[in-house]
Amino acid sequence: MSLEIRLTRVDRTYQATQAISGVLLVNLTNSSGSVSHNGLTLRALGQVKPQNEGAASSNQIAKVVLLDQSIKMLEKGTLPGGGTIELPFEFVLEPLPGMTLQETYHGVYVTVKYALTAVLLRTGFMAKPLETELEFVAEVPETAKRPADPAEFTITPESMQNVKKEKIGQLSKFLIKGRIK
Repeated sequence: MSLEIRLTRVDRTYQATQAISGVLLVNLTNSSGSVSHNGLTLRALGQVKPQNEGAASSNQIAKVVLLDQSIKMLEKGTLPGGGTIELPFEFVLEPLPGMTLQETYHGVYVTVKYALTAVLLRTGFMAKPLETELEFVAEVPETAKRPADPAEFTITPESMQNVKKEKIGQLSKFLIKGRIK
């Protein structure tokens, strides 16, 4: 017995307000008899979370949930054994109220991840839930206009904000100048 999530788009890439659709496959070919369950749920979750859990600074940063939608695919009941059940689904990629979607990103210190998780709650003593997850990509088109004038900047040891004042004298002298367009 297994679960599989298949999206209609092969590249699994979506933008805000687009419909994410596909099928949830419940494979029962290895089950000889019917299977009792307490429901099947599909959840879309998008969150920003610190990647380096061991660092002191990441412990101060909590996960930020951008997207959280659930679809009840099956109510409590029984599934017939010996075959595959296809359950179609569709939902709109929309952020939670007051939030904006961010681009999918897997960095060193932070990760922005969007995933679909299907959970089948099995009945019976010591029956573990059956779960599967499929990550998808969220793209956020650039809407803000860039400033016409480039911004100039200068970085020196004295201008750095993340260095204690008594440690500035231990740094090498440098001057970095630049322009951001």
